[in-house]
Amino acid sequence: MLDAHSELAITHEAGFVPLASNLTNPLSRTFYQRFSHRPTNSWWRRLSGKGNLREDFFNVVTTAKNWSDFHVSSEAFKRALLEIEPFNISAGVREFFRLYTARFGKPRWGDKTPFYNQYLRTVVRMLPEAHFIHIIRDGRDAAASGKGLPFIGDDVELIGKNWSNQIRETRRQAQTCRHYLEIRYEDLVLNTTDVLRKICDFIQLDYEPDMELYHRSAAERMSELENTYDENGKVEVAKEARWSRHRLTAQPPDPARIGRWKTALTADELTQFNRGAGNLLHELGYE
Repeated sequence: MLDAHSELAITHEAGFVPLASNLTNPLSRTFYQRFSHRPTNSWWRRLSGKGNLREDFFNVVTTAKNWSDFHVSSEAFKRALLEIEPFNISAGVREFFRLYTARFGKPRWGDKTPFYNQYLRTVVRMLPEAHFIHIIRDGRDAAASGKGLPFIGDDVELIGKNWSNQIRETRRQAQTCRHYLEIRYEDLVLNTTDVLRKICDFIQLDYEPDMELYHRSAAERMSELENTYDENGKVEVAKEARWSRHRLTAQPPDPARIGRWKTALTADELTQFNRGAGNLLHELGYE
C-alpha cells in the first residue's frame, strides 16, 4: 500500500541495516581479524579484513543472498559510496536506498524487513529520522497463515511464544523511539482508508487513493524477486516459490482473513497457542 504512493518506494526485505551497524563496533573487527580463517559465519567472511569501513559495507550489502532483488548495479553502488566523504554507515545506508528509489523516480524510501522489530534502537542510532510502523495481527491468524512455512515451522506453541515475545520486545524498544506508530491488521483491512490516512499523517505524506489499488501493480513489483542462493551457490529458494508466498498481495484486502483461526486451527493447536501467548492475546483485547 505504501509502495503504491507516488512519493514512496518500499524495498523488498533488505535485511542488512542492523547487520551493517556492527561494522562500526571495534569488537566486531577484532573478532574478525582473529578468526577470519574460520568459515563458521558467512557475515564475517564478507568483510575485507583490511579495516576499510566503506569496502566492508559494500561487501555486506552486495553479497547478501537477496541482493539481486533490488536490481541496483553493483558498479553504480560502489561509485556512489566512493563519493561519500567522509564515509559512515548511516550515509552508506541512505545511499543504497536513494539508488533503489531512483529507479522509480520517488524521493522517499522504506524497508519492510520483519525482524527489524527487534532492532529499533539500532536503526534509530543509524537513522535518527526513521519512522516505525508496527502492525499487530491476532497471533492465531498469524499462526494459521504461517504454520508449515520453513522459516516458521509447525510448533504452534512456539509460534505463539515467538509472536508474544516479538511484540513485547518491539514495544519495549519503541519506548525510546521518537517516531513509532502501532496499528492493528484488522483495522487496516476493515477500515483501510482511515488507517492509511493515519499512517500518511504519521510519515508526513498526503493520502492518495491509489494506495488502496496496490494490488493492481503488486504482481509487477513482486516479479523483481529473484532466486536466493546458499553459500555454495545452489538455489536456496526459487523465485517462483518466493512469489507464491506473496501471492495475496495481488488481491485487495480480504475481511475473510480475519478470524480464520477459528476453522484453520484445531482445538489442540489453539490450546498450544494459548500456552505460548494467551496472556498477550488478552492484553491486546482479542477474544
